[in-house]
Amino acid sequence: LVGAAVLPHAPIVLDPTLVEGGGVAEFHEACQDIAQSIRERQPHLIVLTTPHGLCSSRSTASVYLNSTASGTCGYKDQFFDMFVDATMDPDSARHMLSFLQQRRCFVDGVEAGGKD
Repeated sequence: LVGAAVLPHAPIVLDPTLVEGGGVAEFHEACQDIAQSIRERQPHLIVLTTPHGLCSSRSTASVYLNSTASGTCGYKDQFFDMFVDATMDPDSARHMLSFLQQRRCFVDGVEAGGKD
C-alpha cells in the first residue's frame, strides 16, 4: 500500500463553481493535489470504493470482476461530457475477492453484462 485517501464526491470535485460556501476552493485544490500524488506514485493497482456500487442482497460490498469499466460523470443534467474508460485488473480483483471471502467478509463478485 503506497497511499490512501478518503474523499467526499460532491459536484464541486468536478466543478467548484457549482457550490458557494467556505472551503470549496480549498477542497477542490486538495482533490487536485491527491490526484497528482497518485500520478507521481504510478501505482500498479488502484482500489476505489464507493457506497454507490452494486451489491447483492446478501453482501455489504461487491468487487467488480470485469476487465474494463466505462461511463460518464453525469449528475443532474451536468458532466455527461466527462467520460471515463478504465482498464481493470480482473485477476487482482478475483484475488482480493477470495482474500475477503476467506476472512468471512460479506462480499460478492460482480460482472456487469456477463464476462467482459
